[in-house]
Amino acid sequence: MKKILIIADGILAKHFLERVMAHKGSENHYTVITYRPKTLPKTEKIPENFTFLDFDPTSETKLSMV
Repeated sequence: MKKILIIADGILAKHFLERVMAHKGSENHYTVITYRPKTLPKTEKIPENFTFLDFDPTSETKLSMV
């Protein structure tokens, strides 16, 4: 199992996250950092291998904690 960090913002990022979340066969764990909550796709159920964080990704101190 790999740990993958995704820093995403904007409409293209939302479509990308929808595609990644739709892929059911993945055993990877994804940590997704967004600047705005509206970037997250509207889904009924969030997969258990996803962790979502909402903060400014240019903050080195916050990013280093992840």
